[in-house]
Amino acid sequence: MVARICRLAILFAGGFVAMLAGVPAQAADGSSQSDSAPPAASPTQSASAQATSPPPSNSLSEQLQQIVVTAQRREQNIQNVPISITALSQAALNNLHVQDLSDLESVTPGLVFTTPTSFNPNGTSDIAIRGIFSGGAGSAPTTQVYIDDTPIEEDIVGVAGVFSNPNPEIFDLQRVEVLRGPQGTLFGASAMGGAIRFITPQPSLTETSGYAQGEMAYSPYGAPSYNLGLAYGAPLVNDVVGFRISAYYNDTGGYINQENPFTGERLGNNVNYQTSYSLRPALTIAPLAGLTITLSEFLQNLDLENPPIYWLTELPVPKPGGQEAEGLTQPQPTTDYLSIPSLTITYDLPALTIESNTSSIYRRFFFNENMTNADQFFTDGLDFTPGVPPSDSWFWQNFAWTTAVQEELRFTSKDEPGKPFHWTFGLYYNDTHQLSSQVLPGNLDDITEACCHETETQIYGFGQYVDSYGQSDNGYTDYNNSQREEAAYLNISYDFTPRLNVAVGARYSHDTVTSNQFISGALNAHAPPWVRVYLPAVTQNPVTPRFSASYHVAADTMVYTTIAEGFRLGGTQPTSFINSPACQPSLRELPGVFPSSTYGSDSLWSYELGAKSTLLDNRLTVDASAYHIDWSNIQTDIPVASCLFGFIANFGKAYSNGGDIQLRAALSDSLTLGVSGGYTDAYYGKSEIIGQALLAQSGERLPNVPPWSVAANAEYQRALPFWSEANGYVRIDFRHISAMPQLDPAIATYDPAVGPYQDAAYSTLNLRMGVLYGRLDASVFVNNATNANPLLGYSHWGPGDALFMATQIPPLTAGITARYRF
Repeated sequence: MVARICRLAILFAGGFVAMLAGVPAQAADGSSQSDSAPPAASPTQSASAQATSPPPSNSLSEQLQQIVVTAQRREQNIQNVPISITALSQAALNNLHVQDLSDLESVTPGLVFTTPTSFNPNGTSDIAIRGIFSGGAGSAPTTQVYIDDTPIEEDIVGVAGVFSNPNPEIFDLQRVEVLRGPQGTLFGASAMGGAIRFITPQPSLTETSGYAQGEMAYSPYGAPSYNLGLAYGAPLVNDVVGFRISAYYNDTGGYINQENPFTGERLGNNVNYQTSYSLRPALTIAPLAGLTITLSEFLQNLDLENPPIYWLTELPVPKPGGQEAEGLTQPQPTTDYLSIPSLTITYDLPALTIESNTSSIYRRFFFNENMTNADQFFTDGLDFTPGVPPSDSWFWQNFAWTTAVQEELRFTSKDEPGKPFHWTFGLYYNDTHQLSSQVLPGNLDDITEACCHETETQIYGFGQYVDSYGQSDNGYTDYNNSQREEAAYLNISYDFTPRLNVAVGARYSHDTVTSNQFISGALNAHAPPWVRVYLPAVTQNPVTPRFSASYHVAADTMVYTTIAEGFRLGGTQPTSFINSPACQPSLRELPGVFPSSTYGSDSLWSYELGAKSTLLDNRLTVDASAYHIDWSNIQTDIPVASCLFGFIANFGKAYSNGGDIQLRAALSDSLTLGVSGGYTDAYYGKSEIIGQALLAQSGERLPNVPPWSVAANAEYQRALPFWSEANGYVRIDFRHISAMPQLDPAIATYDPAVGPYQDAAYSTLNLRMGVLYGRLDASVFVNNATNANPLLGYSHWGPGDALFMATQIPPLTAGITARYRF
């Protein structure tokens, strides 16, 4: 494999020299490219038409065309939208090797995901934009994720062990939009930090198109990977009925081994492998002029055998074979199934467009958490000791089911030349139900007698719960949570002059949260009788306003300012788990702090200044913004580490200041450059003492918010001297994320064993070289070419536990990709 990597490096260098010696880049038909870039897309150009038209060659000048976005619920040129946006077309996603939600982090300024952990296996439980994190399990998200017009982020009911939101792997995309700053007026309460929108191509009624991709990859440090995708669309009845269907399969090889912690025996290689598939059929019918009806469904199933977690201690044979390893004797599988059927009806009238979006969500999530090493959970902090029997495993079996129905009816005025008044009015309804369940089957007498010389019943004073299936459980929990939102919103903009536009908008919603819980069993510290408890309902009626003004100082340069409020719903939470003896060591460090069964909403105000400019005959675009965010009454997770749980409390005031910049340049007909960067300075504005515990220190940096993120890419493309009908290209992508801020030792929840080891800064380098021939793009690549392996996710189960773990990013991987559009 090392020899293969060397050959690839030689191939990169040789190809690059050959192209330098070649002739100017040519289009796929052999004709020379124009010296000037093509014009930017019209703000009113149909996005669906762009998606289904036959693709031109992947010329460098084409890459600087402006993207049409719908960030304001109407089609607009991205350079005319007074929002800081990263918009990536399918071609850009392919070039950057973005394959799922979490891959966006390294190419989008100000976007951060939590590091995968044993509780959060896929790393999508918490998404932050500009430092606005959700704050922990149980609280509402601060960044909303959309698949077309369907929001998919939900509250994470952490008390039942389900800490993960869906991670869509959508193969066939028109574009992805990342909107920075509060978007609550048009996208609802959970978009207080921003929104991520996956926009899929719609069926065409006039054209046939398709897209195919295959990829194989190998790593000297792990197992091979491969994926295969196919999308095809065509009219069934010209101008009346059309369809599009896409299918994608992805098999990602693992790179972490498994070792018996008692004997050192190798139990498995590359055990953190993952397989997934997705399917999206769509059918569009146009029975009348101006009326279109689209039915579609997005289906995805993801199976992860083990999270990318390795052990730093307690292994008899550390890093066997030069690879990281974990010491759990059984697998920890995760299965995540998602189904989103939708119906979209659009009716174009002379003065406005009426659109109805109806969709539902069904999600089924399962996660098996091996707890053999977490003996401090029931022994009040006793260390895990290799060799102490038993050597078998006990598990938390975590389940979650989500069902949701949403309807949005939207009225949008038509943009016409000379018409200065624009408006969007919408009505929204959402009804979401989530059931989370956690089962701890079996009997722990062997473990408790080995460590404590008592049976489980003797330790806790009562025994197991027998569930409805007749199974005896150490603990059984289920938590039902229901949320209902009814909302109306209005956004109005007016062109006071051809250069000056002012917009105002607001959203009013009526939100209700209800929940109930059933908790039983010794490990949950619940003695019989075991009964269902109904928690107090939470009702809120927020109003989220937004104001923006934009001014074109020149035809291709706009400056803008935006003031917007962001809002997040409060909720309910179970709190009786703190009665467990395992919780007492951590609670003693929080004197006077008591959890409540409800927590309130939090809100923020964002103030943004920005500029967008297209220069040098569309060969240079520069977008930049600066912001100040004032965040109050923050929903914050208070960890109770010794019992592996926490609770939400409202406290503190924080500020986030920073900026972002995105630059794209066609330096010549052969060379393009892209640079993006973001800076975030997020900190608490005042100290917060609850009871006798200091929970926030004035000036303390918010956790999980790296100050800097930088990405840069360069692509060189020329006609091949030995093959005049084809273009060759070399591409380099560099990404850097700075270290997480150090935690403050003065804070009551500070863990001195973990605090100094927050995520380290790291950089990754990806290389790709390929050939464009007609509609075929074939390339070889090396990802993480420097084999970066930063210390991320450093953690242990709780105070006194000697087992420390970390998360590994994918190691150096080389492969080949082939794409074809037709």
